[in-house]
Amino acid sequence: MVTMVTAVVGWCLCLAVCHVRGSYIPVEMNKTIQNLLGHYTITNKELFDGKPIFSKEPLSGNLQAEMIYMSAILQTYDKILNQMLKELPTPGPTTAQSSGDKGTAELRSQLNYILKKITNLRIQHYNKPEQLLKMLQPLREVQFNNTVIQSKALWEFIKVYREASSLPNKLEKRRRRRRRQTQMSIRGH
Repeated sequence: MVTMVTAVVGWCLCLAVCHVRGSYIPVEMNKTIQNLLGHYTITNKELFDGKPIFSKEPLSGNLQAEMIYMSAILQTYDKILNQMLKELPTPGPTTAQSSGDKGTAELRSQLNYILKKITNLRIQHYNKPEQLLKMLQPLREVQFNNTVIQSKALWEFIKVYREASSLPNKLEKRRRRRRRQTQMSIRGH
């Protein structure tokens, strides 16, 4: 019995001290989100309408696609939070702050805190997907009904098709090379 209790206490201490990488949410962030949810309230019917903002099933199995997808989600959160900041009333004169101004200042501070966390995460882990998304942005603005665009697209199609057809092969070759290198390093040890 004593060994079981010791083991449980040991695991609890281990989990409390050694956070699992990637799954730890700082206490301050959690409190900040809870405070913001207290201000930005919606009905349960609206909250649980079965229509999440982001798909629960990202492109699983393809890590690169998941990174790009997550980068787009973080970019969207950045836009949402910036819009929330814009919608807050502008602070009044600093000499006579009312309690409403203090509440707004606190909300502004909390939104900025979450925005900073998102920005740091994007910079640390999602730089390459961000660059790819920036490269993809002009594709949304292509004028499909423009005859010049249509003609150019036909002229460029063979080159694009050739590249698109060869990419899966390149990716497969890269995977095979990594597998061989991994197997060689395992055998070498």
